[in-house]
Amino acid sequence: MTKIPALREALESTAERHYARRRLLVWPRRVLIPSAVAVAVWLAFSTLNGRSPESNDEVAATPTPVPHTVKVTTKQPPATSNKTVFVRASLLDGNAAVEAFRAETGANGQLDHAWRTPGMQGEQAHVFLYRRGGERCLSVVDPSASEPGDRGVGCSDDVTFRRFGVSSMVGTNYAAVIPDGRPAPVYRDADGHQRKLKIADGGLVAITGAPGGASVTLHGPRATQRADAFPRSRPMTLYSCSNGKGVAFPADAPKPASDPCATVGSQG
Repeated sequence: MTKIPALREALESTAERHYARRRLLVWPRRVLIPSAVAVAVWLAFSTLNGRSPESNDEVAATPTPVPHTVKVTTKQPPATSNKTVFVRASLLDGNAAVEAFRAETGANGQLDHAWRTPGMQGEQAHVFLYRRGGERCLSVVDPSASEPGDRGVGCSDDVTFRRFGVSSMVGTNYAAVIPDGRPAPVYRDADGHQRKLKIADGGLVAITGAPGGASVTLHGPRATQRADAFPRSRPMTLYSCSNGKGVAFPADAPKPASDPCATVGSQG
């Protein structure tokens, strides 16, 4: 009789260990059932909304189209009066200068000076000197166009500007800003005749109607010089690009092997 309590305790201990392990095995099944249902519901909802579970609300980027030529035209040299005019420039001050700069150039830069330059493109023409990054840039109107936004730009880094200033040539129009302390530039016409140019307030010299073969000599430190020569007029082929820009080549030059607009676009 004394063995029965001991036997009962042994059986109870064995049963407790056996059922405890079964409870541990059942617990994960109770957790997995609702999780599986939730995943199935979410997958169905995503499918109805046209999304994949991996989409993460990302939208594929639209590739940037490569610029291409949309129009090809031949531009004849602008007619000239065969008379060089030395422009009497005057500074444009205050809000009028800033407003004209923004309206006519669209450039992002700090305006240094603006000048009235009558005769370069009608009587209301302007020339602008502005800073762009570490450069000084000079914006000059195109004499062959009718809109003030048709311009050419020449830029110099700080070292070049301190030596020779900055200049820009567009067709028969030319302008240069001369650094303080430098001698006046010298204009040489196509026949070899020379004259010193008068420097306006702010350091500007400006010319319109200059013929091909003429030049302007700028003076640098220690008797150094730089000549800006007017090219002799040639017909040009203009490729108008889909990004609003244009590429020009001499009309008598060989035809480009590939689309010039695409080549320029790939170079940024």
